[in-house]
Amino acid sequence: MTELDRVGSPLLSVDHFLIACADLAEGCAYLESLFGCCPQVGGAHPGMGTRNALLALENNVYIEVIAPDPQQPGNMPFRNYLYDVSQPSLMWWSIRCENLDALQALAQQCGVEACMRQPGSRTTPDGQELEWDLLLADQPQLGALMPFYIHWRQMELHPSRAAPLAGELLEVELQHRGDSIAGLLPSGVNERPQSTELGMRAVFKAAGKTVSLQSPDEFAPAIVRIMMDADVA
Repeated sequence: MTELDRVGSPLLSVDHFLIACADLAEGCAYLESLFGCCPQVGGAHPGMGTRNALLALENNVYIEVIAPDPQQPGNMPFRNYLYDVSQPSLMWWSIRCENLDALQALAQQCGVEACMRQPGSRTTPDGQELEWDLLLADQPQLGALMPFYIHWRQMELHPSRAAPLAGELLEVELQHRGDSIAGLLPSGVNERPQSTELGMRAVFKAAGKTVSLQSPDEFAPAIVRIMMDADVA
């Protein structure tokens, strides 16, 4: 896949995949069993109740293991959701965007029902402050198959630059019952809308073999839905 593809006015590219788990060590062991490379601890997400570990892929793509951070106090809906994940699974994915304002306008034109903007940050292991902005989107028929969008404020600190290199992304395939969201995806993503099959599959080349990650049969809601439902409750 090319690093950047033009769709409308924003520049879009696959950025990262999230492996959800209830325990960070368990998630790291799961990825190491597949890729032969142990993820590097990234850091904590203040206010989210989570922490991560990372594997880099070529072309500024990476895989993130995300798990609850027991050191953060309080009732945090996203962390609580992760505690209930029974085994490490490909759950969510993110697309990098050069212009979140343009993308949000495009998403509204495409009928995306919910969009929420949120800044984020964490301290890297070497003490640098990594900052980003998110556009969290939701389409009820897609759930976690609907990507969230990220703009990195310092691309030179992108997580793929420091994490262990594990391989290369070859393919992303989405199958869902909803209408196409092709206008909100990089051109290399294989989308099959209005399908009887549901799920996401990501295929990688790693250590001379092909590795395939598949979303669970009952895929998660979009991250923004987890947060919004908690706010309403």
